[in-house]
Amino acid sequence: MSDEEGEEYEPTFWEIYKDEVGEIIKSVPDWVKYWQTEETRLRRETVLIFCVLLGMVIGIVGYLSSQRIVSGESMTFLAGAVVGYIFAFLQKYLRIG
Repeated sequence: MSDEEGEEYEPTFWEIYKDEVGEIIKSVPDWVKYWQTEETRLRRETVLIFCVLLGMVIGIVGYLSSQRIVSGESMTFLAGAVVGYIFAFLQKYLRIG
């Protein structure tokens, strides 16, 4: 595209936004560090929420068992099922196995 043909020169995207793209690329490591710490915080909160939930379910069923509303076998079964489910779900968060 020369001036001889009557067309004007149009700069490319990279020529126009070279500095801005450079700044974005330079800031990527900061984003990665931020999301690593944010991911750790979210993982911790998720584990805490599920542990509290687990404690509440076991506590409620334990209370019902102590009042003889449900049998001890159902308490054992429910506790085992809930613990197994929680650990299976949290496997990706705890990075086990």
